Amino acid sequence: MLQRRANGLTPRPRELTRVPLPTRFGLFEVRAFECGSGLVYLALVRGEVEGQSDVLTRVHSECLTGDTLGSLRCDCGVQLHLALRAIAGAGTGVLVYVTGHEGRGIGLIDKLRAYVEQDLGADTLEANLRLGLVADGRDYADAAAVLQVLGVRSVRLLTNNPGKVEGLRCAGISVATVEPLATAPHSRNLAYMRTKQRRLFHAEPTGDIIAEQIFPEMSRAVDASELIGAVRQHEARPYVVLKYAQTLDGRIATSTGDSKWISGEGERRISHALRAACDAVLVGVGTILHDDPQLTVRMVPGASPARVVLDSTPVSYTH
Repeated sequence: MLQRRANGLTPRPRELTRVPLPTRFGLFEVRAFECGSGLVYLALVRGEVEGQSDVLTRVHSECLTGDTLGSLRCDCGVQLHLALRAIAGAGTGVLVYVTGHEGRGIGLIDKLRAYVEQDLGADTLEANLRLGLVADGRDYADAAAVLQVLGVRSVRLLTNNPGKVEGLRCAGISVATVEPLATAPHSRNLAYMRTKQRRLFHAEPTGDIIAEQIFPEMSRAVDASELIGAVRQHEARPYVVLKYAQTLDGRIATSTGDSKWISGEGERRISHALRAACDAVLVGVGTILHDDPQLTVRMVPGASPARVVLDSTPVSYTH
C-alpha cells in the first residue's frame, strides 16, 4: 500500500543547487532539492519544462544495487538508462531520482535481507512480508512536489508500475499518459519481473516500449528465455549459450567484408537479446584484433554483458 502524509500537506522542496551534467545519453541540467522528509532528490532536466504539459517524465526509485552496482536481480538500472535515453531523444523531459525508495521503501539493509528470503524460495513480495515489512512502502508526495516546483503541468509517465501512477495522481500530478519501460528479461530476473507483473500488475517484461518514433530499432523488446531453455546450474562450470550463423552457401564473414551481414535485422535483434540474457560474451583475440566487435546490447533494451577475450599467446613477465 502507498503511504500517505499524516496531515495531507507536503512542504515545498528547497532547491539547493543546479549544474550542467553531461552523460552518455546527452546533456542534462541536474537540480538538487531538499524535501520536507529531509531527503535530497535530484531532477535531471532536459530542455524547457516549466509551464509545459505532457512532459516526458520518469520518477525513478533509488536502487543502489541495480543503478550503481549493476545487479542482475532486477531491471532498475536498465529502466534508468532507457528513461534517460528516451528523454534525451525527445529533447524535453525530466527524470526525478527519488532517494529513500530502496527495496520499494524498506531500505538497503532490509532489501539485502529480503534477497536472502528470495534465495530461500520467496518471491519479491513474500520476502518483504516474511520480514514483517510492507510489500511497497513508497511515498510519492515529495516527487510530486519536485515536479510542481519545476513547473511541470502534466506528464507522460515512463513507468511499468500502476501504483506509481496512482501515487503521483493522489499527490496532485496530472498523468496524461503512461508509457511502459519494458525490458528484456534474463535467467536471473525473469521470476522477479513475472512476479511484479502478476502480483503488482506491472507492464509485461517484453512488448512495445517507449519512444518508437525516436528509437524505431528498439520498438520491441525480445524475450530470449525460450531460446535459452531451462537453465541448469552446475557448481563447477558456467552455463553456456552457443550461437552459430552462416550464409546459405556455407560462408561466414571474410576479411574483405563481402559477407559482413550473414543474417537479417530480426535475427540480429534476437542475438542482442541473447547477449542481454548472458553475463559475458566469449570472443577470440583474433576477432578482436581484426574488427574489435562491440558485443553490446543495442537493438533491444537490456544490459550489455562483459566481453571476455581468449588469447593463447604466451606472455612473459619482466620484474
